[in-house]
Amino acid sequence: MNYDGLIVGAATFLIIGLFHPLVIKAERVRQGRYPKNPKLKIAA
Repeated sequence: MNYDGLIVGAATFLIIGLFHPLVIKAERVRQGRYPKNPKLKIAA
């Protein structure tokens, strides 16, 4: 039996899972919802 597809699928799932938090944080920073430096947060 050939396990290449299973290995590629598992590796893809792992890579997406590892980098997902970074993508979410980058989106929040870009939209202005998340301060880049919390100590410099200005009250709105």
